[in-house]
Amino acid sequence: MIESLLLFGLAAFAGKRLQSTTLDGIAANQADIALRQTWSNFRQNLTAHQPIRNEPVRTALRRAYLQSVVQAVVIWADRHSVPVRPRLRTFGLPDWMVETLDAVAPDPPQTLKAHAEAPALDAVLRRMSERLRSFETEMIHVSVPELEATYQALDSLMGSTTGANGIVEELTNRVIEDIRPHWQHGMPQQFEEFLRAEWYPVFDDCFRQHCQKDPAAAAMLQTLLQVQVLDEVREMRGEMRQGFAAVLHRVEPSRATVRFPMRVNVPDLTAQIVGRDEEAALILEELTRSGGRRILPLIAPPAFGKSALLIRALQLAGEDIPRLVVLNCRGDGPRDAAWAFGQVGRLVAPMEESTNPEWMDLARAELSPREKAAAFWTRVDATGPVWLVWENLEEWLDTPESGNLVEPARRALFEEFAARDGPHRMVVLSQWLPRIPGLEPWEAISRALAEGLSVPEGIRLLRERGANCGFSEAPEDVLDRLHTRLLGMPAALAAAVEYVKECWPELDPGRLEREAAFFADFDRGDRERGFQAQVRALLGRMAPEMRRLTAYLAILPEPIPRDAIAALLEEPDLTRVLARLQTSVILAHLETDVFGDRWYRLHGVARKVAWETSTDLPDGQLAEIANRCLEEGGAARRAKRFARSAALCQSAETLFQRLDSTSASEHRVGLAVAQMNLGVALSDLKRYDEAVSAYETAVATRKELVESGHTDLREGLGTARMNLGNVLSCLKRYGQAIQMYQAAIETFRSLGLPERQAIARMNLGNALAGLKLYDAAVVEYMAAVNEYQHVPPESLPDLAERLATLHTNLGSVLGAAGLHSDAAEAHRLAVGIRANLADEGRTDILEDVAAAQMNLAVELCELRDYQEALELCRAAVATYETLVTHGRTDLRDDLARAELNLATTLLDLRQYRHALPGFERAIMILKDVISEGRVDLREDLYTAQMNQGIAYRLVGNSDEAVVVLESALVSLEDLRQAGNPPLADSIAKVQVNLGNALLDLKRYEEAEEAYTSAIGIREALVKAGRSDLREHVATAWLNLGAAQYALKRHDESLQSYKVAAELWNDLIRTGRSDLRHNLALCLENKYIIVESMGRLDAALELITSVVSLRRTLVKDGFSQVEPALQRSIELQSSTLAAIAANRSLSDPDPPG
Repeated sequence: MIESLLLFGLAAFAGKRLQSTTLDGIAANQADIALRQTWSNFRQNLTAHQPIRNEPVRTALRRAYLQSVVQAVVIWADRHSVPVRPRLRTFGLPDWMVETLDAVAPDPPQTLKAHAEAPALDAVLRRMSERLRSFETEMIHVSVPELEATYQALDSLMGSTTGANGIVEELTNRVIEDIRPHWQHGMPQQFEEFLRAEWYPVFDDCFRQHCQKDPAAAAMLQTLLQVQVLDEVREMRGEMRQGFAAVLHRVEPSRATVRFPMRVNVPDLTAQIVGRDEEAALILEELTRSGGRRILPLIAPPAFGKSALLIRALQLAGEDIPRLVVLNCRGDGPRDAAWAFGQVGRLVAPMEESTNPEWMDLARAELSPREKAAAFWTRVDATGPVWLVWENLEEWLDTPESGNLVEPARRALFEEFAARDGPHRMVVLSQWLPRIPGLEPWEAISRALAEGLSVPEGIRLLRERGANCGFSEAPEDVLDRLHTRLLGMPAALAAAVEYVKECWPELDPGRLEREAAFFADFDRGDRERGFQAQVRALLGRMAPEMRRLTAYLAILPEPIPRDAIAALLEEPDLTRVLARLQTSVILAHLETDVFGDRWYRLHGVARKVAWETSTDLPDGQLAEIANRCLEEGGAARRAKRFARSAALCQSAETLFQRLDSTSASEHRVGLAVAQMNLGVALSDLKRYDEAVSAYETAVATRKELVESGHTDLREGLGTARMNLGNVLSCLKRYGQAIQMYQAAIETFRSLGLPERQAIARMNLGNALAGLKLYDAAVVEYMAAVNEYQHVPPESLPDLAERLATLHTNLGSVLGAAGLHSDAAEAHRLAVGIRANLADEGRTDILEDVAAAQMNLAVELCELRDYQEALELCRAAVATYETLVTHGRTDLRDDLARAELNLATTLLDLRQYRHALPGFERAIMILKDVISEGRVDLREDLYTAQMNQGIAYRLVGNSDEAVVVLESALVSLEDLRQAGNPPLADSIAKVQVNLGNALLDLKRYEEAEEAYTSAIGIREALVKAGRSDLREHVATAWLNLGAAQYALKRHDESLQSYKVAAELWNDLIRTGRSDLRHNLALCLENKYIIVESMGRLDAALELITSVVSLRRTLVKDGFSQVEPALQRSIELQSSTLAAIAANRSLSDPDPPG
């Protein structure tokens, strides 16, 4: 049956490709006839190659079938959060199969319950894996009669179905019947529908991938398909022949000529650009000549013709343009270089694959900004020469004076470009000169842009652009005066033409000279203000729908896609209005993205002017658009598009502020809502400082409204205060947060809202715990539980989730108070509740499940239950990886912490080598996110670096340990400079571990310095009340003694050991019996020194104490101490023998 399926697959591959590539060129029935003829020839040719034994095409087909079934199951499982992926490797899949599955990028989880399907899916995976293993080792032979039966079935199928679609349907039916028996109670209907819709494309791709990897398979396909089939279609229309040839090229690597896009986001090169030929030729010369400028600056104020000059240079280049990408830096783009990676990646992938996983993997890679930039340019190098144009680069600069690129990821792109040679060129369009390596001012171009067009060029522009509105017939002197008064500025001349179109039906350019206001600023030599006045006059003359749309676009985030414009604005004739604005100097079509959406932005000057003139819009229209911004912002948040949500809420707030300043206070309610929603969106983005500002204004606005009589807003005021408390807590400003929570609780109490009181009390408990007021925190949690008891169950559909949160918070407080067993129990309850919710389809709380697992794992580590903690950490990492891969980049910090906890658990389990990659991944992610402004993660970075240093030392690589631990000290210094709380103990902790690594490397003086510094810090902390650090102080004294001993300063070493022993004795007397082993080690070290000094009686006393301590430990069940006990007994015996020998030598001879 498998052989039949494989042949179906081959026929479907040939048939479907042929049909899909010819439908545009010939009628459907002709395509069907061609398909049947193709099959007939294909069958004859395949028959001629019988018998087939280990034939490469069939090998590729069988592999593709088995692989595609497994891959479809994995995609389904990932979509529905069924935990099958972690067990894939246990099935013994071949390496090529594992690599392919690792590259699968499933869709985000949906809301279907599917955990119950895990056993059936496991059975399918196991069966397919067994077939794969069998296939890898066994010879394949199919007899001619078996194949002949298959051909008959295919002939029948071709006669009874409609071409390729019938083959695909039959093949899919065979797949479903192959795996259906694995479901005890029947295959779920949803899974069957999924297979019918999506399995075949997976199979098709798998087959092509195998053929591309196997030249023999590609050659066989060339024989079977090209020679026979291409001859058949040669007499058909050219489109059909060309389309089928493209199919063959996609299969055969040796002859592949895949058509990649040569240009991405390029402006309209058919635009009519007048003048600038000399400057454009100069730019083109620099772009094309060897040794020319690698970065070309086009620097000028807005509307001075930078883009037009670039277009003219590209027009002169014609077909000689290499691969070209235009990157516009305006708008709410990403903070790192992922956007640039994605756009340039489109050069090396077919357009239908422009989301290019390879390039987007690079965008998300766990590398530093400079490493990521180096990888970026290395991949660009492989594409051949590329021209990259950066428009509006001033948006990425801090100030006009400095011209510095602020973001490290952006800066690294340019620095890495300057550091390497290559054929690529950059063109930078900016209002200010950026400070970029390799970029020098270009006076000739800057001067030309500042001076404008010559008189003949200006007159030509007026005549050609205004050919249909009187300019072509206008007297030369009139046009000469217009050009002179507008200072030859191309945008101003174009605006003059558009103004005439809008103003006068008789289209008389001469009337324009009498418009004094149109030239006033130009007459004073001020081009920028003059062009602003022109745009203001032009907008004033446009039809109301034009002005309205321009005003709306000025207050919305940009760039903005056409579908968003249509959703926000009720403009019945939107297409015509957009087209008219595009022909003017008002609106620019930025790009068409990979989904076919057209994105727009206003010209920079037009946006500024339109914003000023948007006050002319009726208040009702402004309020309506503001409310739609809020609605769209909410929808964006629900879709996890937090940046877009924040931008829309910001627009709504700005609109309501304008309304509030120009009309009665009825719009203040909308302002309060916008401020609140903006705070929520900024919190989602973890931009907490900005969120505090938004919430503070929301609290102030709502307080004023309540005091003025809007008592219906009292609950909203309490919510605003509570949200403000939440972000203050995130910033560890617990005192201020507590004040907000208490005010919110009082508000909710006065309104009789126990549910809201419970939430506020829980958050208040969190803030109290942040101040280490654990008893008070527990009181608030218990009060929250009491409040929930007063809420009718039917009004709390999310009660389970709230109780899970309460258990999480309680567990955190109990853990901080040292009650780890109780804390673990609380976290276990939270994990159970959230896992049940996820099983019921609540895939939106997967991140909460992962967080609960991490909390439980931390407490289990405190209880030394490392194995269960390890499994929990792995589950959490897998969840976060899936979410981050599918766009939840806001969870990268959580992924980094999960990786850190997983690696630390492996460290506790003494699996040091396995821990190192996890620490490395955590560090790379943290560095990447910190480079985007998340300085609050520097403490996590130092922790990861310190633990990585410890792991390096424990695997014997102390040199690398020193490097990493010194990096941790740098991270701590960054924390101190960032204004974080005192981190003295953290510094001491790193210094102790650094001292240990230096001690291993025999760098004893440096080790002594590190230990001494750590001791000084921690002793000061102990005096200040940190008695919990006495154990660590003793350890530092012990290690210091070891360094001093190595330096042969025995007296100092003995003194250090003495201090350590006294500290441990004090701690043991307080009940810390677990420290007896440490004391024994310290006394043993003292013994070694004393014995080497010949003080045998003192040495015997020390080693006897060591033996006594270790015997007690063994008696108490510490069997791992037995080898040390045996060693100390031997030392005790040798010391006694030495003492006896000395005494016999010193006794006088007996009397004779």
